[in-house]
Amino acid sequence: MIVPILSLLLYHSVNIFTDTKYRITKNKWHLLFLIIGSAYFFYNHKDWLSYIFLLLISLAFGLLLETLRVSSAGDTKMCIVSIIWVGSISFYSPYITTLVLFVGYILFIFLLSYFKLVKKLGFKWVILNQWYDLKSFIIKTPLSQETALENFPGAVAICFGVAVSILYVVS
Repeated sequence: MIVPILSLLLYHSVNIFTDTKYRITKNKWHLLFLIIGSAYFFYNHKDWLSYIFLLLISLAFGLLLETLRVSSAGDTKMCIVSIIWVGSISFYSPYITTLVLFVGYILFIFLLSYFKLVKKLGFKWVILNQWYDLKSFIIKTPLSQETALENFPGAVAICFGVAVSILYVVS
């Protein structure tokens, strides 16, 4: 179990470095770790259906976040690779571990964006703004234009989600 965790650490360390410094992650790097992670997944689970399901869930999650403009295409690829690796080391259901990874990722983005908005505009404004945004979903009025995380490297949030899911698996 130590080799996959160290591999994930290497993968995410390079991704965090390139994402924060150059605002891009390398496709060859993602492909290399997807191939190695897939081989390790089949070594541990030998289940094509779980593998395909994890790929589809992570792709759908990444595309949803891209649609909501929370992440970019590199973040989607990073989610797919991370989920295959975390699913391969999971002794539990890989689906529950994937869910924990997604919750950790969203929780990190949520907490960081609220912290930045409260720091920038104040607690009262954030609460009122969220109330207006909630009403706008119901009655179809325009959303507020305030953004909290512009050009935030998604590799950091994905790494946090992976760390939470690994802590779940190890515990």
